[in-house]
Amino acid sequence: MGQAPSSGAPGGGPPGKDGKDAKDKKPKWEPPLPTRVGKKKKRGPDASTRLPPVYPTTRCKLKMLKMERIKDYLLMEEEFVANQANQQGEDRTAADRSRVDELRGSPMGVGSLEEIIDDDHAIVSVGNGPEYYVGIMSFVDKDMLEPGCSVLLHHKTHAIVGVLADDTDPMVSVMKLDKAPTESYADVGGLDTQIQEIKESVELPLTHPELYEEMGIRPPKGVILYGAPGTGKTLLAKAVANQTSATFLRIVGSELIQKYLGDGPKLVRELFRVAEEHAPSIVFIDEIDAVGTKRYDSTSGGEREIQRTMLELLNQLDGFDTRGDVKVIMATNRIETLDPALIRPGRIDRKIEFPLPDTKTKRHIFKLHTSRMSLADDVDLEELVMTKDDLSGADIKAVCTEAGLLALRERRMRVTKADFTSAREKVLYRKDENTPAGLYLLMKEYRDLTADPLQDSITAGPVSEDNMLEWEALIQGPEGTPYEGGVFAAKLVFPPDYPLNPFTMTFDPPLLHPNIYPNGVVCISILHPPGDDPLRYESASERWSPVQGVRSVLLSVLSMLAEPNVESGADIECCKLYRDNRSEFERRVREQVKSLLGI
Repeated sequence: MGQAPSSGAPGGGPPGKDGKDAKDKKPKWEPPLPTRVGKKKKRGPDASTRLPPVYPTTRCKLKMLKMERIKDYLLMEEEFVANQANQQGEDRTAADRSRVDELRGSPMGVGSLEEIIDDDHAIVSVGNGPEYYVGIMSFVDKDMLEPGCSVLLHHKTHAIVGVLADDTDPMVSVMKLDKAPTESYADVGGLDTQIQEIKESVELPLTHPELYEEMGIRPPKGVILYGAPGTGKTLLAKAVANQTSATFLRIVGSELIQKYLGDGPKLVRELFRVAEEHAPSIVFIDEIDAVGTKRYDSTSGGEREIQRTMLELLNQLDGFDTRGDVKVIMATNRIETLDPALIRPGRIDRKIEFPLPDTKTKRHIFKLHTSRMSLADDVDLEELVMTKDDLSGADIKAVCTEAGLLALRERRMRVTKADFTSAREKVLYRKDENTPAGLYLLMKEYRDLTADPLQDSITAGPVSEDNMLEWEALIQGPEGTPYEGGVFAAKLVFPPDYPLNPFTMTFDPPLLHPNIYPNGVVCISILHPPGDDPLRYESASERWSPVQGVRSVLLSVLSMLAEPNVESGADIECCKLYRDNRSEFERRVREQVKSLLGI
């Protein structure tokens, strides 16, 4: 058996040579082995297999895709441009809306559209003034514009900014009663005859006109209510408005007197036009003597305008055009001052008088106003009814109300006889204080009067039968004396022990009193020139006019004021001066009397 070689290259080559070759040979680089276990995940097919197949239509499809992208860009651009245009329109709309709000928020005048020139211009007039060529705002509804309609005008440019749906004069619109008054015929106490007459004249023709046709007569066109203040004229008119379903328009005579020429007659025409449109209707004109007084020649523009207003009223009451179912009710305290043409039959067919209440009417009115009052046991209404005071219905209501207030002042819930007595005296004092004759009541506490101590003076003031104070007044002094001219004075005669005995009140309105001379002349010798000694007496003279009581003097003055001498311009001017300043004259008299007596 032989030994095997210890070392050597495979294959049996020489050992020295094989070892050297193995040492010189370097190993080949190999990438590192992956750390993941398992096979590598496939990423898909090769690039050659991923490309779509190319056909002849491929180029067209690519071009179509490009065009679609361009279309999208164009649509986006169009939308952007549209948004920009809308934004500008919204800005303009907001600006226009702001301008419209500014125009409508500012004061606007009311005018009449005379003529439409084109879509943007028109001619308008304001009242009786000039006509204007103005613009029409773009937001105004052109279809509503027609000649004669009422339009709203801008206060600066007079541009038309709106159209009134109802072209009724705003002054007439407020005259129409939307809600009927709460007063009824039951609230009118003791006027059964007056209620019956006004029902026959106003209410019955509107509710049952066939009765007048069967009778063969025409119903009255209108009535006038006249009488002393506070006798229930306006109250009865409210009751008529409550009882009838006809449209009721009420206006005061002074509202027909307007500032500008022609506005008064225009208001009268508009009033009756609205009444005809809403027929059956009732027109109530209170205090008609404000515009319906007797006509006379006047140089005053205001007086002539009042007369033109009355002439238009006469035309509306009985003109060529029939009014239809429109009834007129007038009310006044002085029917004797109205123009005869205004109250003649045909215009005013029935005159209803409202006298001061008699005993029966007083009883009814007292029961009406005390029905809800808590009266004490000592209150005797019959005693209040039987008093001879000239109380009207309004005075009786004032007495009852004042008595209740006096009870509340003393924290009592029951009205006593003393309350009624105090209330009656207070109401009578307030009633008479507003009239010249009421100045007597300021001196009622000085009743025990004596004649003037100087026997040769004509200043004696006798005590009247009712123990009231008599006044002496000077309206026109005698010629050739210091008292000649327009001196209006009054002397009160007091007992000798009175501290201010005697004293004189002197007033000097220059135009009034010289014109009263033809109606009544009263002279007092005790009067003195300004600055002279008030205690100096002068003797009476036979050539002087006799002394009259203040009542007769006032009657003469009122007679002259009621029927002035139209042939004398000074007489008319005198009446106007006194009427305009009458309250001031009387206020001064009251203040001086109170200050002298310490009242």
